[in-house]
Amino acid sequence: MNKGISVGETHGRYPMTIHCDWLTLVSDYKSNKEKMIFEAGLLLLKKELTGAYNVTRRNMDKRSKKKPPYRNSLHISECGTDSPKLLSIYTSPRFKKVGGISIQIHPQRTTGEGMDSLLNKLNAALGGLLFPILSRAWVTRVDIALDIYGCKLDDYYWWLSWAKAYEDFCEPYGLPGLQIGKKSALSVNLYEKIDASDFKIQGLKRALFHVFDKDHRSKDRYRKERLIDLKKEQYPGLLRVEFRVQEKKNAYGKYSKAGKVVMLGSLKSMKNPLHRLKVYDRALMSDMFNEWYKVGRPDTNSSKGLVDLLSRDTGGRLGRAAERIFERREVELFNENEVWSSWSACVDAMGEVLAGLTGKSPASDQTESRAKVERKKRRLSGVRSRRKRRR
Repeated sequence: MNKGISVGETHGRYPMTIHCDWLTLVSDYKSNKEKMIFEAGLLLLKKELTGAYNVTRRNMDKRSKKKPPYRNSLHISECGTDSPKLLSIYTSPRFKKVGGISIQIHPQRTTGEGMDSLLNKLNAALGGLLFPILSRAWVTRVDIALDIYGCKLDDYYWWLSWAKAYEDFCEPYGLPGLQIGKKSALSVNLYEKIDASDFKIQGLKRALFHVFDKDHRSKDRYRKERLIDLKKEQYPGLLRVEFRVQEKKNAYGKYSKAGKVVMLGSLKSMKNPLHRLKVYDRALMSDMFNEWYKVGRPDTNSSKGLVDLLSRDTGGRLGRAAERIFERREVELFNENEVWSSWSACVDAMGEVLAGLTGKSPASDQTESRAKVERKKRRLSGVRSRRKRRR
């Protein structure tokens, strides 16, 4: 529903859009009284939102596998069958030093006006306590989705600075994808999608979704997929580059304030994660192969020498040569600073309520700081202010 805002084109002339895909907030109660009133309001929430939203309550203790950090959860979605979750609330933490309440928001599944409507109704149903609790919240995870239209995963080689783990994934009859840095503080998911937002399907509200060419229901499929007959050549394709920024590792575990990404009030000023993405030209493969062949090439005309070459480990002698190849084949796909300059507008697109809680944009802060610098220069130079000149 929220396709993102345009951020221009790549240097290869691919149009780009950006939006916030996921937001996890954690906060503490100000007092025991506030906790009692808020959690009592959660018990009556299903009745208060009847007709407007579906409210589902779950006891997380009933899970047989690894226990999550909160015992109780409440999920809110739009009315209708198979409607995706818009917001989840988790309470009753299991561990010390963990925030008393966690709120998980999915801004990509509704418009800014829809998110405002949901948050305002929630705040009214919870006795006006939701907004004060959010104003004290810190962010433990934020997903930033950069959509590059017309680009394919196989067009380039991809990497993330300082990352170690990676995994190629492709569901049966699906589109290719790559995950880099799975459990790191910053990880990247790259996967192809199809923009079928103009394709009218009854009961389907998602604008972007995976495409399967045929029905596939194997035993290892854990989630239900809605299979739709589409001809992907008729719709524009895109590559989604999803940056997941999550809490840092610390002694107090997840959802503690010590491991926050940023305070919600400073979300618009968070650090740019895009600069760690590394993109390389496809000619990298041939360069690496040629270098590998030259390093271990035997000084012989014997065919047995070539067989020995294939079974020999030459990786240790490719270090410096490989570094030079990577430097030569690195591509600046887009200007990360120009793209990130739209992050403030991206936060505003999530709705007036969330935008108001995240404070001023970095541009206004810079303007204010420049004004302070000019006033300080006038004081040091002895130039009188306008107020003194009037006297």
